Amino acid sequence: VMEAGRWIRHQHRHRHQRRGTGARSACSPCCASRLLTAASARPGRGAGRRRGMSARCAATGGYGEPQTAGPLPAPLTSDEPGTWAYDTMSRRINEEILQGMVIGDNEAFLSVSARDRLAAFVRELENAGNETLRPVEDDGGGDADSWRAILSDLEGQTWLSAPWLITEYYFYRRILTAVGYFSGEL
Repeated sequence: VMEAGRWIRHQHRHRHQRRGTGARSACSPCCASRLLTAASARPGRGAGRRRGMSARCAATGGYGEPQTAGPLPAPLTSDEPGTWAYDTMSRRINEEILQGMVIGDNEAFLSVSARDRLAAFVRELENAGNETLRPVEDDGGGDADSWRAILSDLEGQTWLSAPWLITEYYFYRRILTAVGYFSGEL
């Protein structure tokens, strides 16, 4: 009986042979990540690639055909009931994260003004489908201008109609403002 590691390497070698590739070429990203060829280890070789990834795999992303940039898909939003994104933005961030973890687990450490800001934030999220995203306040955080630029493109969008990824990150940034993180209140 062959030990498991030797059997896996044995099967892997057969897969390369079936594909018509030598045992030292990478047929997939998993192979490329394991493959450490002498050529890529030499100075000046393999610059800009993962160590051990062949030039063919680097050019194709490891999937055989060259990858071309195409149009990006439409952003995922949270306005369709029954979806994971809808549940996250309409319920989970408010009930489980904001009220449960941020407020519930840290109440003893929050100032009175932080509690008031968090209570206002809870009320805002209770009406996430109608509340428009508001600019990040000047709270001492170095990213407030960047957030205002991002949100200017989403003027009039609600927590549910704006792209999910942006609202997810925006939510955590708003928590920092509410607890007074940048102002030293926390």
